[in-house]
Amino acid sequence: MDMQVAILAGGRATRLRDLTRNQPKSMLKIQGETFHEYQLELLRRGGIKNIVLCIGYIGEQVGRHFGNGRQYWVDIEYSVEDKCLGIAGALKKVESLLNDIVFEPIG
Repeated sequence: MDMQVAILAGGRATRLRDLTRNQPKSMLKIQGETFHEYQLELLRRGGIKNIVLCIGYIGEQVGRHFGNGRQYWVDIEYSVEDKCLGIAGALKKVESLLNDIVFEPIG
């Protein structure tokens, strides 16, 4: 079974409001690349190529930018939240897309 990751990226990023008024936090650029581009590269290097992006607030920008993930050498599926579901709700919504074992790192 291939390892996979669900990335929760549906929040409104209210603490970064000046930067996230017109784009999701995950699309902010750091030294020319978006936060998600760094995440995808690190995951790919670690052998994880099956990614589920849980998107919400202005999430269509994420979908347009990353598409199916092939240009990043990964496979991306999307779960779109019409309203903020929180961590448990977002994971419950994508349950059918995830492998049997799910864990969330604490930090």
